[in-house]
Amino acid sequence: MERRSGLGQPAPLVLFVGALLATVGNALHPFIDAAASVEEVLGTINEHGSWELLHLTIAVAVVLLAGGVVLVCRSLQDTAGASWATLASVFAIVGATIFAVQIGGIDGAVMPELAAALAAADDPSAVLTTAAALWAFDQALLGLVVTLYFGALFLAFGTALVKAGAFAAWMRWTSVAAGATGVVIGPLMVLGIADEVTFYAFRVVALAVTVVAFGLAAQLTRGTAMASEPPATPDRPTAAA
Repeated sequence: MERRSGLGQPAPLVLFVGALLATVGNALHPFIDAAASVEEVLGTINEHGSWELLHLTIAVAVVLLAGGVVLVCRSLQDTAGASWATLASVFAIVGATIFAVQIGGIDGAVMPELAAALAAADDPSAVLTTAAALWAFDQALLGLVVTLYFGALFLAFGTALVKAGAFAAWMRWTSVAAGATGVVIGPLMVLGIADEVTFYAFRVVALAVTVVAFGLAAQLTRGTAMASEPPATPDRPTAAA
């Protein structure tokens, strides 16, 4: 039997706007090959007139999606997925913070400054050395983001949905699959292993997460059941009678 979500209006709106901004931001983001040199990356940044705005858009999307997930997790506290929902909330806050710094701060603010410095430099070697070091750190940080934000967060969130019987089955299992994939490829990205594989796998995971966010927003907007199955006993100890 279906039951009401118990969530206020902010949850579906936050999820929808976050997913929409993520879709727009990623669709407009210029393609940068996994094997591109730092000089090619800086050249792409210089050629893109809205690089800073684009990355600010993605950073806002990251925060909104994390906030939407936390709101959903709060509604699962009286279900069998309570512990996993709490864990997902922690990963959402930590992962979104790191992601916002990486995509908005380093990618969106610092790298454009280096790109401009390279274009104006008589001797580009010093700028390229600095940019190469920062870019390597940025990519390692992205691997950490994939591990925590796309991986651990959505693995825990999907597990919470499965245990609670909440939302449509495809949303639960897509979250679990995307999260498990993120947990695997994230450390590989940090270590710089199998770059060609992780480069595309990361984008598939990000797309899956965005689709789930749209799905959550749609089901919540309809005002239908948060849970499509009867709620189970919370996975927390209860006092004996």
